[in-house]
Amino acid sequence: MGGQLSRCEHDINGFSAFISALEKRHAYFPFRRNCRLSTTAETIVSRIFVPAKGGGRNFDKARKGAIVSAAEHSQFASFMMLFFGHLDAKRGWTKQLPPRRVAQQ
Repeated sequence: MGGQLSRCEHDINGFSAFISALEKRHAYFPFRRNCRLSTTAETIVSRIFVPAKGGGRNFDKARKGAIVSAAEHSQFASFMMLFFGHLDAKRGWTKQLPPRRVAQQ
């Protein structure tokens, strides 16, 4: 199973191809694996709204080997969380978030 899931049959030559490949992979799971729950390893959920154009700029910058700032990383992570949330909602899945870490006082 791992080899098949890790293989990408899409040419990721830009942000729109990346998004398309993710959508297709997401659609694969309910059919093959009967999934109903989606989880994320992202421990910090930002309240920053980033349109696709902004997420795409950060993706393209990183693909070109440029240094991505902490703010740009946060923007991209925020965009991806919202994107995956839309995919999950479209399929009626539940999104599971990890517990928030609370700083010791």
